[in-house]
Amino acid sequence: MYRVLSCLKVNGGTPGCVILWKYTHDGKPKSCKQIITELDAAKKSTTYKVIEGDLLQEYKTFTFILKVEPKGQNNLVTWTLEYEKLNEQIDDPNGMMDTVMAVCKDIETYYLK
Repeated sequence: MYRVLSCLKVNGGTPGCVILWKYTHDGKPKSCKQIITELDAAKKSTTYKVIEGDLLQEYKTFTFILKVEPKGQNNLVTWTLEYEKLNEQIDDPNGMMDTVMAVCKDIETYYLK
């Protein structure tokens, strides 16, 4: 099970901003430090590159791309995960998509209060 425990932003939400995520996966505490490498307000897109943490124990590179598209009165959020495995025995990060979905649901719940 995935659950985001905390997120600490340093230097605001701009390129170069470092974000630390702490979460639990399969009952074990995990962490992920990301840096915002690209922020495009016109395209409503943000790119986060993993620079430290548990993901880099299995992947050479790992990048999250967030894009928001207006759909009527709502927004469609698309996450893209780009990664390079350390070796072919490593599984695809399907579970990380579950984490991303949990985060989106938590954010939605917060804003719909």
